[in-house]
Amino acid sequence: MFGLDLIPQLWILAIVLAIHEAEEWNIYGWYQRNYVEMPPERTPTTIRFFLVFLSVVGFVWVGAAVAWGNPSAAAWIIMPLVGLIVQNVLQHLYWQARFKEYAPGIWSAVLLLLPVSIAIVVTSLRESLVSVWYVLVLGAAIIPGLVDTVKSGNRLSSGILAIHRFSIRCVAMVNKTC
Repeated sequence: MFGLDLIPQLWILAIVLAIHEAEEWNIYGWYQRNYVEMPPERTPTTIRFFLVFLSVVGFVWVGAAVAWGNPSAAAWIIMPLVGLIVQNVLQHLYWQARFKEYAPGIWSAVLLLLPVSIAIVVTSLRESLVSVWYVLVLGAAIIPGLVDTVKSGNRLSSGILAIHRFSIRCVAMVNKTC
């Protein structure tokens, strides 16, 4: 990864994010076993909607970053996504330890998303595409989400609950138009 230019690394990030979401395809039962007070409207379909949605967002975000034709602009645009991905990797590690069972997505998070994310940050810093301060600020920005995850215990964190509610609304809208 470190030998590649930034732009190919970004497309690899979109691909491994989609692989990660595919690993989570059957996460519904894991939620059932490990969480209380789940939104009653939540179904495997609403969860899978969001997994597909996130995969698409990954490709669109990368496309928006590279469309400028400028590696520095691409690095600045992609870093918030990298921060969110690193937050999710750390959440998966926490969930694995907390629930003491396979947390769907853990393998792709650790073996694919984390190394690609690190490579993007290292490349961006090494080539002076972004400032160290920008990376540090984004790193600090993920801390509240991680704290919320830990504090939530066996309840959905506010961020994950918002994701569930968003996908429930989207699936309801799709069902009304069909």
